[in-house]
Amino acid sequence: AALKSAGFDSVLEVAAGADICADKEAEEFEERMKRGDKMMTTSCCSAYVRAVQIHVPELKKCVSDTKSPMHYTAEIAKKSDSNCVTVFIGPCLAKRREGFDDELVDYVLSVEEIGALFMAKGIDVASLEPEKHETKTPSASGRNFAKSGGVAEAVKIRLKDDSILRPAVINGLNKAGMKQLAMYGMINSGKMKSPADCPNLIEVMACEGGCIGGPSVITNPKIASAQLASYVQEGSQN
Repeated sequence: AALKSAGFDSVLEVAAGADICADKEAEEFEERMKRGDKMMTTSCCSAYVRAVQIHVPELKKCVSDTKSPMHYTAEIAKKSDSNCVTVFIGPCLAKRREGFDDELVDYVLSVEEIGALFMAKGIDVASLEPEKHETKTPSASGRNFAKSGGVAEAVKIRLKDDSILRPAVINGLNKAGMKQLAMYGMINSGKMKSPADCPNLIEVMACEGGCIGGPSVITNPKIASAQLASYVQEGSQN
């Protein structure tokens, strides 16, 4: 309701794109394991993808070819109206770079910026009557993409046989996280022997805690985590 008051014509929840992303990533993971790949990493965090390109090129081929939830949500919008202008709103600054490279994404705003727009237009979000979703409610697992561990779990529940899965989660690309990435790069390149229990699906979030710990968040991540948990429970189980 607030976004429409600010001038937007339609609003899509990016978790809808996350559902598409998880479906495709699960399918890709199964294909990669069949052909004998050592590992696959998630690709929805554009800051992580950029980090691999610059710092750990040995992992480039391991990064999933699946696009991000932002891309698939923009695709939904463009299929509905090919002339529409798409604006992604989120807590991530790396999405700006990704947006430049994605022809379906026209603009990227941070939640801070959309908050400033509401303030400038005198829109009090809390005082507005909530509007119903214009499309079907995304799944609980799609909504949980925003939290570290959520992407790996979303892929797991979509696998035909999850016994093939050995997941690992890198929660933040701090010094320790980059060290883990470098290790996986050495394993993939053959410079380091692969242990028997080496993970074959690695979820990487550049921000500690996941997107809810992003650089443009406007609330305490601990509060956001509790709010997200409630929102996830309201998601579809499909």
